[in-house]
Amino acid sequence: MAYVLLPALVVVAGLVATAIVSVVLRNQVQDVEQGHLQSATERAAERIEARFDLYSEQLFGLRPLFEGDPHRTTRAEFQVWLQAAGVFERLPGIQALSFVRVVASADRDTFEAAVRQDNSANGIGYPEFEVNPDSEASRLFVVDFIEPMEGNKAAFGFDIGSTPNRLKAIETARDSGYPTATAPITLVQETEEQKGILLLLGVYDTPSVPTTEEVRRSSLSGLISAVFRIDDMLAGALGADPRVILEIYDVGPSDAEPLQPHESGLLSDSDPSAPTALEALNSPGVATAEISVGGRRWLVLAEPTPALGVGQDASPQIALATGITLSLLLGALVASRTHSRHRAERLDQLRTAELTAEKERFEAVVRKMPSAISVRDLQHRYTLVNEAFCQLFGNMSVEDVVGRTEDEILPPDVLQRSHLAAARLLSGVDSMEEESIQHRAGNISVMTQRFPLNDAAGAMAELVTIQTDITHRKTIEQEIAERDMWAERIEAAIGDGRLLVYSQPIVDIATRRTVSEELLVRLRAEETEQILPPIEFLPQCERYGLLPMIDRYMIGRAIDLARTGRHVSVNITGQTIADATTMDGILEALTIAGPEVTDKIAFEITETTALASLEIAKAFSVSMQDRGCRVALDDFGTGYGTFTELRHLALYALKIDLSFVQNMLEDHQDERVVRIIISVAREYGLTTIAEGVESEAMLERLAELGADLAQGYLFAKPMPIVTRSTSGATAMKSQPLG
Repeated sequence: MAYVLLPALVVVAGLVATAIVSVVLRNQVQDVEQGHLQSATERAAERIEARFDLYSEQLFGLRPLFEGDPHRTTRAEFQVWLQAAGVFERLPGIQALSFVRVVASADRDTFEAAVRQDNSANGIGYPEFEVNPDSEASRLFVVDFIEPMEGNKAAFGFDIGSTPNRLKAIETARDSGYPTATAPITLVQETEEQKGILLLLGVYDTPSVPTTEEVRRSSLSGLISAVFRIDDMLAGALGADPRVILEIYDVGPSDAEPLQPHESGLLSDSDPSAPTALEALNSPGVATAEISVGGRRWLVLAEPTPALGVGQDASPQIALATGITLSLLLGALVASRTHSRHRAERLDQLRTAELTAEKERFEAVVRKMPSAISVRDLQHRYTLVNEAFCQLFGNMSVEDVVGRTEDEILPPDVLQRSHLAAARLLSGVDSMEEESIQHRAGNISVMTQRFPLNDAAGAMAELVTIQTDITHRKTIEQEIAERDMWAERIEAAIGDGRLLVYSQPIVDIATRRTVSEELLVRLRAEETEQILPPIEFLPQCERYGLLPMIDRYMIGRAIDLARTGRHVSVNITGQTIADATTMDGILEALTIAGPEVTDKIAFEITETTALASLEIAKAFSVSMQDRGCRVALDDFGTGYGTFTELRHLALYALKIDLSFVQNMLEDHQDERVVRIIISVAREYGLTTIAEGVESEAMLERLAELGADLAQGYLFAKPMPIVTRSTSGATAMKSQPLG
């Protein structure tokens, strides 16, 4: 009976151990995948919140047109102002901007007559204008000015205070003095089935916003209103993200307890054909993020699509399948060996040719298994090993190992662990551990499982060891942990003000005047307060794909400085240029900044970056040129390219790498390179900037060769910029990672 029961017990034990390993691995994979999904969700939420910050800034910019006197700006002036500012081009997603005028019910007829006769904007007036719907209220909140008129005529003359939802938002905006959003509504101009919202900002008949709620209530003269179709607005803010299905719910005011998300509060669903995420709200596979929009709380729910890679890691299934296979094989091994002993006892050691062939077939299968498998007896002699075991411990053959002892084969540390495991198994304790094994030139990580083969009396007769190489999985886990650590470190540095901006002047060689300054990044260590140079953190950030995070911050600071009138040059990396999401945020920030700011900003890309993808580099340089920025090719001469390859880029300057400049007085070859670069630049109408200028002799020689600008220690070392970051850096920080 023992030869039947014992193999079954071995199979059960193996399956239990396999199930445990599979569950642990599955949980680890799910944690990593859930982290990716949560990051994608939070990035989407941050982009929505950042977009509404920009909309709010626009409302604040419009309030002075009506502040103090709601009649100070005419309809035509309102129209011209919006067109000149390019509001709808800079802030896509806005359905309409309007001025909502407070009208006393008793003055309704007079107000309607005045609007009908107002021909300042269209030359004919609005003879059919009337306030709607009819209302018994003492004060009406009427849409008076609205742009664009096309597509929004149904809202012209609408009393937005006629519905409870809108009226509640009016009262909150009036009392707070800050932008306030309505709960989801159906717009009066809606022709489809989109949900909409209004973002309202109170306007008062005082020169500035009153300081008390009581005065704000009594002096409200109107509201600036931004009108949104939610799906259109989100398409502009997020674009099409194939990695996730997003659902967004309004769950009540920000200053109240959040409501349970319900279909009635659904603002947007990026895939209405898919099952709602509400059904699995608190389950793995659904990520959430909460944001505040105009005093209301929005809940962002996200489910993954196959493009995010969630659920596609087959490691748990592979581990399960491998474990089941090994368990069945080992069960067969036990059955074979137990059955062999049983027959040997009954048939006095007679082995048939069939049994021998069966054993040989089984052992042939074990030999080819990728995991290292070994069986040794109580005298520590190996009775069965496979090829993977022989390769793991010395590149030997199976024949070299079978019959020899553990002491002859295993390294001392592995041998000691094997002896300890055998002792634990004798006392009834299972053995599964992760260990490091010296293998050829380095160490590998191995998951080792040991269990006994018992004889008919139930005593341990042999010890089975299965060792699986998990080095690749450990490496991936370590890479993820290190990337997360560096991401947190950089995010914390930005948040704590420890990511520092230094600048070095760029000087006109002919006049010795500073014409611009290059912005350079430094990191102040949290523990020591030491200022770390780029070489101590940028390589790690490049390895883990974190350079877009730094570039976004630096470009935000460049925008801030350009707003103050300073001409700045800022580096942008290949990772950032290739990251469509990050570039969308940068282009949006530059568009909002406007040409009076962007014409003071130059971007530097390295020759190596440009050569890596000429099409991407060309598209980048053209898009910067379209927004009024300039682009310089940095470290020119080091990328092993020719200007023939690069001539289609929209450039304004070539920067001569300091490796040529610093040695040109002693090395004629370096001077020849400098002369050629200056000649190429002159041929194509480009400015030349020489880096690393440290002496008057260098400067004089560069002037003789015809270089235009220079920077280096001769003029100044990089020094910290101490001006405070304002809207540009803040806006750029709020954009997602790519």
